[in-house]
Amino acid sequence: MPNDVSERNGAVQSSESVGVLPETAEGTGAVALPQLHGSASQISWATQIRAQVDLSFQRVVNAIQSGANKYKGLESPETEALLSMVGQHRASVLGVSDAQHFLDHWQDPVDRVQRLINGDPRWKTIMEARALRNPRQDVAAPLRYMGFDDASGVRIFKFGRLPASPETPVFTVHADVTLFLKHKISFQDGPAMCSAIVASGEFGNHQLTDEDCLAFVSLRPSKADRKPPKRKPAIPPAA
Repeated sequence: MPNDVSERNGAVQSSESVGVLPETAEGTGAVALPQLHGSASQISWATQIRAQVDLSFQRVVNAIQSGANKYKGLESPETEALLSMVGQHRASVLGVSDAQHFLDHWQDPVDRVQRLINGDPRWKTIMEARALRNPRQDVAAPLRYMGFDDASGVRIFKFGRLPASPETPVFTVHADVTLFLKHKISFQDGPAMCSAIVASGEFGNHQLTDEDCLAFVSLRPSKADRKPPKRKPAIPPAA
């Protein structure tokens, strides 16, 4: 079984290929994205997923640079090492030209990016070094949804860490309700969308953007890609 991306790309190039102009990913150091290969529908969907993958990596970069949450207490060489590590993973992932690869493996980019980074031995080495300096600093508490407030057309989603206490920091995402209408996102999806944003970067006070909404919507399969439910074969009447 081939485990090299180049082997997989070679197989895809022999099938239908639709030309796509190379793009440049923001925050990746002007890395030119390769042309995606696959069918027109695969490329269309994979392009959207790849954009959210890039956004998820950028949120991690922002969190490292700001020293947010689990990146607190890092020394400058450790911060630079983490940024270099994330940049390498980012370039490797975004460098895949197989559209189907993004459909198969990157439909949940926030979780996948975190697992990719947390599984890197360099990450573990840095976290262990920080833990030796402060053993309690790396203790992670689960994130919980605390409800929302409405204020002048803005819905404020609130999240906190368990166990709850007066000292527990509260993370908020301010979402203009017009963004929900503009991007056809239901209010019931608000907590899930905003919790992913908070979990990826632990923003203290984040303002929901069009890019956040587009990234969330891009993970939804199109109607053409949804498979109709299987029907049970009709049972012939008894003779």
